[in-house]
Amino acid sequence: FVSSWWRVVTGQAAATMTGRFEPGDLDDFRPPQMGSAAPSVAATGQRPPNVILLVLESTAARWTSLYGGLYDTTPVLAAEAAHSLIFDNVYAHIGRSSNSFVAMLMSRYPQLDNRDITVEYPQLAGTPLSTLFRANGYRTGYVTPSDLAWADWRAFLEPRSFDDIRDLNNFPCTALLSEWGVEDRCMVDQVVQFIGQDP
Repeated sequence: FVSSWWRVVTGQAAATMTGRFEPGDLDDFRPPQMGSAAPSVAATGQRPPNVILLVLESTAARWTSLYGGLYDTTPVLAAEAAHSLIFDNVYAHIGRSSNSFVAMLMSRYPQLDNRDITVEYPQLAGTPLSTLFRANGYRTGYVTPSDLAWADWRAFLEPRSFDDIRDLNNFPCTALLSEWGVEDRCMVDQVVQFIGQDP
């Protein structure tokens, strides 16, 4: 750090990249062009497939039978894998739920500290996944067996194109499994109900 600072102070040349980049090399870093992609499912008249992004909180892949774990811990997920797109090369670069949550929802590299980005930046700029789905004719919902008051998750989610947001406070089953929330079956019932409202 000190040597880098000294080079700047003394006016020494900073590191530069002399290689040429083709214009297409930067496409991965450009925001998506809304409306310029393939026709939306609403425009084609085809029934869109239901898309459910399932995230297992604090669960390492090695403990699931879905990913070849030693014990049969996720038999239903393993059975559904035949009808699903399974991500099998994912790296969680931070173990803080709020920051990982924002990374998944908004494709933003998470801050690497012990503070919650949902609390510090509730109006964080970017295009969330929910907005992209809605622009393509989907209903969007966010369902969790936890309490969305934690780390201001509900306030973070509300302005981000979700048609329905549900947490343990909206569920008929209220018995807490732990201080973190209710049983996952309560959440699954709510997801099925959400889909059933307009399949």
